[in-house]
Amino acid sequence: MTTLDPHLHAEELHLLDSWRRRALDTVWRHPADWEHPATEAVVEAFVSGEDPSGAVRRLGEARAAVGAGMAETIDDLTCLFRTLGLPAEPELVREVAVGWATGAVVEPQEACTDPVTGLRTPGYLVARMQELYDAPAGSRPWDAHALLVLDVRLDGATTTTHVRAGAIVGSVLLDVLGAGHPSAQLRPGLFATLLARSHAPATLRVLRGRVDEVTTSRFTSFGEASQLRSPARTWLEQLPGEAALCPSLVESLRL
Repeated sequence: MTTLDPHLHAEELHLLDSWRRRALDTVWRHPADWEHPATEAVVEAFVSGEDPSGAVRRLGEARAAVGAGMAETIDDLTCLFRTLGLPAEPELVREVAVGWATGAVVEPQEACTDPVTGLRTPGYLVARMQELYDAPAGSRPWDAHALLVLDVRLDGATTTTHVRAGAIVGSVLLDVLGAGHPSAQLRPGLFATLLARSHAPATLRVLRGRVDEVTTSRFTSFGEASQLRSPARTWLEQLPGEAALCPSLVESLRL
């Protein structure tokens, strides 16, 4: 457990303690990992009036180093803003996200992974779709697959909500589907997963239920539930008849 800096002033200690209690009560799952010199540096910056950007970015790196997810890291920072009685600043949410992405242990295919959601990029999803068309003559494996599309609609949502929703829904998709099903966020609030049609009905039910449960819980606690579609809208998109049309299908969904 990290020892608090004895040079922290009373105001800083009070803010640090209030932030910690709010985070542990609502979003932080491992109390022993919360205290860190990075949290103290963030508090010092806010209390002194200094630019907290660098400290917030280092906080993101520290959170990633102890295994916290992107969504948990952003929610933790949001708890600080709520403790201060301030709205979350989009610039600082981006800083903590960048810090988290820098500090996270990534796969070798990191260029194909979106650091915010943990999902694959749309380009990677297209490439996996096109692989289905490399099949013997007379075989049409693409007909046995589809894109499962999930829409939590973020029209008019803040930048902070965009980032948090991407991280939260991305985590749910990975929990439910695993890394074996290539998934991507096509635009804020819209996600697509390539899967076999035979698995689609059951997967669709489980995924929609889990996304609704998690997003309602996480966003209601921050008073942001109205910025998301609930229940989430889900549907299946048929794959095109040839590989060359896969990019157009994905692009049409992004519009």
